[in-house]
Amino acid sequence: MYGNLSHYMYRVLEHSAKGLCFLPGRDLIGVQNLMKKHQALLAELAGHEPRIATVCGQGEQMEKEGHFAQAEIHNKIRELQDKWDNLKVFVPDLFHMSSYELCMNRYF
Repeated sequence: MYGNLSHYMYRVLEHSAKGLCFLPGRDLIGVQNLMKKHQALLAELAGHEPRIATVCGQGEQMEKEGHFAQAEIHNKIRELQDKWDNLKVFVPDLFHMSSYELCMNRYF
């Protein structure tokens, strides 16, 4: 369980690093490539959603059963959920910025 939390925390941080790198394309091809990367990242995030929910559910079940590391599990679950929620909000925003850049490069 703890290994799963650590694994998904690492994955969230890895995706955050990918998502934080918004460099608008200098030309139409660059923006189109950036859009493809953002679409791939959105698809990957959607694929991880059910597994993260399962891991968090397992942790909450362990909390209810009175696991000896209850406080630490609770903190890790909350940290993972907070970072995951932030990532789910941030990445679509990047996609919209890329869409804007695409329009700008097409027409100007």
